[in-house]
Parts: sequence; structure tokens; C-alpha cells
Amino acid sequence: SGTTLSTDDVGKYASVAVDLNGKAHLSYFDATNYQLLYSSNSESADGSFSSTIVESASGTEVPGWYSNIELDDNSDSHISYTMVDPTNQFGTVRYATGNPDDGFTITDIQSTVARSNDYPGLFSTGIALNPVDQTEVFIGYNIYGSSFVSGGNAIRFSDNTSGSFLSSVGFYPSPDDFVGFGKINVAVGSNGLVHIVSDWYFDN
Repeated sequence: SGTTLSTDDVGKYASVAVDLNGKAHLSYFDATNYQLLYSSNSESADGSFSSTIVESASGTEVPGWYSNIELDDNSDSHISYTMVDPTNQFGTVRYATGNPDDGFTITDIQSTVARSNDYPGLFSTGIALNPVDQTEVFIGYNIYGSSFVSGGNAIRFSDNTSGSFLSSVGFYPSPDDFVGFGKINVAVGSNGLVHIVSDWYFDN
């Protein structure tokens, strides 16, 4: 059966994860109020959903684009997404973790200012937890740059295995190719190897 969470313009960039009790946890963009929302039926006996604001818009900065959600075994949420500033052509890949009771902690992963003409997370983000050590978080995202050189058009991933998030170039093609414009999915094996899958568009 279907459930309507809101009659506002919501649900874009929706992602879902299911906890060990079979309850659903969602992240999605609220285009009416310009915010990233989290919703779950984990606290209700009748299966009804309740929603929580993870982050709201600040000025021209709009969070919640291209969200992806994962859960740890404590049912805490781990969400990757992009904060987009369409007015100033600015983007920041962000990571939010927490729950409605304790709140969400937000961390910037990479911002446009890190490379003056490149825009991280402009089309997609993906997230995965290390199944052996769930404190280790891996986030994949694309970078779109007007130059399309030297990593200007690339798939990158960031992880916190050193204690804080560090980004590295995962893959960038020749100047005429485009990667990461569609969905990015990230998975981590029990051996700690990171796997990233995305599209690759060749422009000739």
C-alpha cells in the first residue's frame, strides 16, 4: 500500500534504507520549503511516517539535492547530499548523520571553493558504510568543471578512515568524456575495498 507523506512539492532525490526491524527510513528534498527532510515509520505502531528537517535553506544555499541514505545497526542515518547555490553557481557535498531524537550533525565534504571552476556533487552523490567498522563512511560524488581537465570532470570519493574526511580523485576521463552525471552508487566490501558504479558518457 502507498503512503502520502506531504502534499507539498516533496520527494525529489528520494532515497530509502530499511533497518533491522523492517522499518523504512527516507531522505528527500522538499522543493516547496527548500530543505532536506528525513522521514521514518520506525517509531509508530501503525506504520505512519513522521518527518524531521535535517537542514533548511540559508540565503541562496539550498540543501538536499541528490540525497542518498544508509543506516548503521543502531538505525542512525547517514545521508550524503549536495547543497546547491543556483544563484552563485556554487555547490557543496555534505554528510549528515544522526536521528530525530538526538539531532543531525552536518559535515562539509567538498565545496566549490576547493577548485575555483569545479562544482562538486552537482549531479549525484552516493554513500556506504564499512560493514565491519560502521564508523567508517565512504561518500562518492561527481565533479563538474567548465574546463573538463585535471580532474575538472571526475568521480571522487571521500572517507573518514583517518579520523576526518579526505577527498581524492577516483577517476577522471579524457576532456571530452563525462562521468557521474547519473546515479552514483557506492559499496564497501568486508575487506574494506570501495566499489563505485556510475555512468560514463562519451562526447565526440
